[in-house]
Amino acid sequence: MMSYRSTSEEQHVYTYVLPDNHAPGMHWYHAHHHGATAFQVIGGLAGAIIVDPVDDSIIPPELSNMDEILMILQHMKFDSDPGNGCPNSENFVNAFRPYSYLEISDEIGDTLDVNPSLANTSLADFYVVNGQYQPRIQMRPGEKKVFRLLHAAGTHTLEIEIPGCNIYRISRDGVYRSEPTDAVDVIVLIQASRADIIVDCPRTGTFNLKSTIDPSRDNIVSSNVLRYFQDPILTIEVSGDELTMPLPSQLPPLPSYLSDLQNVSRQDIAGQYRVDFGQLRGPETCNFGINGMLFRGPDVYDHIMTLDTIEEWIIKDTGPESHPFHLHVNHFQVISTTYQDDPNQIVFEIGEWRDTLAARDVTTIRFRTDTFPGVVVLHCHYLRHEDLGMMQVTYIESSHGTATGNHGTDRIGQEAEPNGDGINHSEPTDHELHESDMNSSGQFKSSTYVFFTTVMIVVLSII
Repeated sequence: MMSYRSTSEEQHVYTYVLPDNHAPGMHWYHAHHHGATAFQVIGGLAGAIIVDPVDDSIIPPELSNMDEILMILQHMKFDSDPGNGCPNSENFVNAFRPYSYLEISDEIGDTLDVNPSLANTSLADFYVVNGQYQPRIQMRPGEKKVFRLLHAAGTHTLEIEIPGCNIYRISRDGVYRSEPTDAVDVIVLIQASRADIIVDCPRTGTFNLKSTIDPSRDNIVSSNVLRYFQDPILTIEVSGDELTMPLPSQLPPLPSYLSDLQNVSRQDIAGQYRVDFGQLRGPETCNFGINGMLFRGPDVYDHIMTLDTIEEWIIKDTGPESHPFHLHVNHFQVISTTYQDDPNQIVFEIGEWRDTLAARDVTTIRFRTDTFPGVVVLHCHYLRHEDLGMMQVTYIESSHGTATGNHGTDRIGQEAEPNGDGINHSEPTDHELHESDMNSSGQFKSSTYVFFTTVMIVVLSII
């Protein structure tokens, strides 16, 4: 599944082999050393992974005729906001505030001297696109391009708008829809999420791709704590002769492992689990846990699954802010939610496939444990919370009873009740946070060499 080699130059080589039925789409990678993940990602250690199809003919000609532009959106924050939340306050919302690179550097004991050199000292909190601040691109009137948006960040939520241009959503988190949406006004990108969109601007002029904070979406997205305003993030210059380009009537088909799970029978669901996000408060602590517990280490499996079965998980978050739930290895399908404040489903849609979800109220998801046995990590992708303990390790066995590690009944985490949404609340014990590299067994498999840079793009072809 994955090979590892370390040389005297401390070079790490990972080999991935993709199955030939792997869905084409955009994915990403980032540094994931527990305890320092937020620090590494805000420092730029992230990049895109593009999986191309085995057979190019599955891409409709209307789509293949469009130019693609990969846009890696990264948050840079070099100011020094004072701490104004945990551990000295019981104000839950402050625990979600964005931290700066300098703050986190001091907090984790980084010994390198940061001292960023800023050409404009008043500009110390901003987003870049592929490492560039407010870049410009050119289009013709009526021309359709595919913008592949990767929100490679662990802090803010972006609400992407392009006033004067049309936006059609065709993919979320690397999985195509069955057909493009009608034109939409906004694309909500929570931390770590991706969206492929078709953009066209019908007239000449200059148009801004920006992130807005629209008060009409206050109850839909969250409060203003992690929402972000920047105008522009990118500028589109439209000039020249008009083009006529049709939208595709359909999109590439999904592979069998992403077939619809909304109507499967209860007896076909092999495993159930409950993920309950929460803050563990105390006079000297500001930790964040799942099911009342902090992260317990890389070889403590909080849930055991079996390969090639269907899992149903319940994601619960009833706090004032939305924790972004992220699952490694397998995409999941959104089955239902009790959250009623997003009737137009702009944050997520029932039935769509995701690997990152804004956890609001109680949401049910299902997925297949397809192809890849081994460790599966889940965590909050507001990365300060992940570093503070809001992470778990689960495990997919190739057959029942083959998992290794600390997974006895005395150490298994809380499992969902078989016929309800309750949780088996046992009294959590104190556990230390372990600084360990939590990379899961690879989902994307082909031969490639990956070296961390500020912006890194890897294209994988299925062989």
